[in-house]
Amino acid sequence: MAQGSLLDIVTASQFSPPAYPVGRFAGRGIVICAGGPRYFTCAFVLLHLLRHALGCQLPVQIWHLGAQELSPAMIGLLQGLGAEVVDAEPLLSRYPASIRNGWALKPFAAMHSRFAEVLGLDADAVPLVSPEVVFDWPQYLHSGALFWPDIADLAAANPVWHLLGLEPRREISFDTGQFVLDKKRCWAALMLTVALNSESESLYLMIHGEKDSFLLAFLCCNQPFHVMEHRPLLFDSDLIQLDPSGSPFTHHRTYSKFLFNGRNRVMYGDTLTAAADAAVQALRAHWTGVVFHPPAMSALAQKTAAQLAGQNFVYHISSGQARAMRLAADFQVALGRAEFEQHWAVIERDGALVLQLFSATRLSIELSLQPDGSWQGSSSVGNGFSATLVAETAAESIRFAAVDRVPSSGPIVAELLTGAGLGAGFDERVLGQLRSAFELLNNVYFDAPEALLAWLTAHRRMANDWYGGLQNLAENLKAERDARAEAVRPAAAPMDTLRPGLYHRIA
Repeated sequence: MAQGSLLDIVTASQFSPPAYPVGRFAGRGIVICAGGPRYFTCAFVLLHLLRHALGCQLPVQIWHLGAQELSPAMIGLLQGLGAEVVDAEPLLSRYPASIRNGWALKPFAAMHSRFAEVLGLDADAVPLVSPEVVFDWPQYLHSGALFWPDIADLAAANPVWHLLGLEPRREISFDTGQFVLDKKRCWAALMLTVALNSESESLYLMIHGEKDSFLLAFLCCNQPFHVMEHRPLLFDSDLIQLDPSGSPFTHHRTYSKFLFNGRNRVMYGDTLTAAADAAVQALRAHWTGVVFHPPAMSALAQKTAAQLAGQNFVYHISSGQARAMRLAADFQVALGRAEFEQHWAVIERDGALVLQLFSATRLSIELSLQPDGSWQGSSSVGNGFSATLVAETAAESIRFAAVDRVPSSGPIVAELLTGAGLGAGFDERVLGQLRSAFELLNNVYFDAPEALLAWLTAHRRMANDWYGGLQNLAENLKAERDARAEAVRPAAAPMDTLRPGLYHRIA
């Protein structure tokens, strides 16, 4: 990125301030970003504490980036605690941005959440009291933007000031583990924050993640904001942020993330420690600890999987005792889980159905459907053993997070095109309807363009207008999908520690 481009972004924002989209947002809510096992664990515990220990009933949205970050099982657990789960990746077609680093998702999620007033919480920032009180504090009501200070100051020598056209100064750095925004009052500043984070690969060489992008954008826009008067307390290496009276408000577990496995450190004040431990135990009982997506399944395999989900089985292996097993609809082994039986899926291979079981790292067992309804096969791990799965009435986990492992859109594409009446002659109106339908499919299924091209290969005898129009549609869908994928392709965080000269640590 050219050094002038940051200033160009600021200048464009100042020259043509964006209008707030009246009617798009409503109400108050909490926004949390939590993708991947580590931050999902934190978000689950945080949500559990909000609902069950603190009695907070504010609506909550959990944002993530793509299917690789949250599995169906993980989404179901969050929804079970009353959270909405939002994947930001499909939204990039509607609201273009670059989110190459996880930090950059935070302002994007705050901006595009459905709430008019947002309490942003990091997944590891646990309120010590019910947090909706922030919306009534005078510090927020006066400015519409409330931030908390970090234990460092942004240095006057930091080159970011010149690159943004701001007067160099020593300024209190933000800890955005918690913040409160009235989007209507600070819309232009929030939009500029998102735009600056789209240049994270350059911006983060000068600031520590996204947190001071809020500070810089608000200063560039001359947007009023309030910074809490009290610096945070140190609790080991964590931050205890305070309320206006100086009482503890949040325990920002910057260095003591909640662990799925292992012992977790106590909460500040210890009043929430037992509740946090109970939340972790609940998570361990309902999740394998891995982001699992099943392999692509044919229509028959999907139908068979739906029939198997929720059933009780007896599972026999040649190297051990039989045990009860139940396969959950979220592709976890809900009952009878063991080292080689963490997750499951059904595939169709050469016209035959195969039930697959997965360990924590790979495919471990394959069972074939027998005429009597049982499933029999063997393992491909360890010393090898045979296995049989029989319905009780008759007698997780590989990290498949890659985009080519999400459920296939092929059956839906075939059904849609078969029913579109393409044999009745070319119709531009119908092509437009198909284009709209495929744009939606393209946001849900990663392989929609390939499924459309495969269908076209099998139906070459259609009218040339149809063939050309659909082929062009497939190419456009692929370009749009690939652009979204590039916008969220992970990039290394340029600054994981505070560099001398760019920040002044005060504690």
